Amino acid sequence: MSRQWNNHDEMIFEQAIEGAKEARRQMEDKAEAKLWREMTYPVSLADALSQLTKNDLTEIRSNWNIRNASSLNKQDLIDLLSRQIPELLHVLLEKLDETRYAILKRMANGGGQAFVSLEPHEYRYFKLRGLAFTGTVDGNRTLVMPEEILQTFQSQDIPSLHSAVQRHTEWLQLTQGLLYYYGFLPRADHFRMVEQYLGSGVDVEHYLNVMFEGIAYGWAIRSSTDGFMHEEVFDETEVIQEQQSRPNVPFYPFTKAQLLRAGKPGFVDKGQAYKAFADFLRRSYEIDFAEAEEAVDLCVYQIQNGDRLGDIITAVTEEFEIPSMDVLQVLTRLLGELHNTTRQWALKGHTPRELFEVERASLRPLPSTPFAPKGQVIDIATKKKVGRNEPCPCGSGKKYKKCCGR
Repeated sequence: MSRQWNNHDEMIFEQAIEGAKEARRQMEDKAEAKLWREMTYPVSLADALSQLTKNDLTEIRSNWNIRNASSLNKQDLIDLLSRQIPELLHVLLEKLDETRYAILKRMANGGGQAFVSLEPHEYRYFKLRGLAFTGTVDGNRTLVMPEEILQTFQSQDIPSLHSAVQRHTEWLQLTQGLLYYYGFLPRADHFRMVEQYLGSGVDVEHYLNVMFEGIAYGWAIRSSTDGFMHEEVFDETEVIQEQQSRPNVPFYPFTKAQLLRAGKPGFVDKGQAYKAFADFLRRSYEIDFAEAEEAVDLCVYQIQNGDRLGDIITAVTEEFEIPSMDVLQVLTRLLGELHNTTRQWALKGHTPRELFEVERASLRPLPSTPFAPKGQVIDIATKKKVGRNEPCPCGSGKKYKKCCGR
């Protein structure tokens, strides 16, 4: 016979939760203090590097691809990095985008220091390349560029660098925009599309170096052996399989302007259905726009990843109390509209409604979508489902019950 949960168990559980929260707060406070500890200004590269751990120095060496130095002790490694990084700085500058260039430029304009509000991983990016270090100078938090980096950067900050930075920003935004709508792209398709939108060829090695350096800084891109994907793709294999199951569906033809806009950090495609659902949540539950949009963003993420509509509705109703059937019906209708008008990775950037209209106009079977249940197409207006004995809408030639309906 299983033991019943009692008040003592509840008290122990709550204490454990509070203990975990306190431990986390202490860790965060410790990390914060380390990030902004006192430092001198100006600072030499060697002095800045001496404040790092041997593991940090090893990672810096790896980031600069400095070979035959793994056996060096800490001081010898510092000496080597202090000589090599300024000499190699031009290699990294030739991979920057406008955001990282602007940060370096701001510090250079400040004589080697400036406070720049960044995320912790972004501060770490600059530190683990020996470019800039966080600290407190004269009681003020700041980002400090070592003297040797400052001098080298100023000498190499020329018009040709500005042009390269603009070009790399376009590459990264174009790639992130493609992946925002397609989820995943095989390398061949990726490069073909990029060159098509750019109107010219690209040096593949240089392009990849720009991508990998951008990924290290925090662009929403991931790389795999098969291609590139958006960082929010939950299951790469499933996206690939869904796309390959629709050989007759082309990738949706976005304009270059659409992709560049979608490639900007934090972009969410906020169409009419998105805004209607967010407004419904805001008015029904008296929350602000930010909270409402955060909830809708999660739904969009689930739709893009192929979650069933029923599962998404369940998740939303667990988060928001449903006071009546009328509210549930409105919520379901709005979520259904959001699903049908969201550009989905499995559909190669199309919305279910777009493919529905195309297939209906040409009297061909509908393509499958990750609707509820998975792989089933439903018209929200008519509630008409694909019959189990009808041809599978994915185009396989099999009956629906033997294919996507299994």
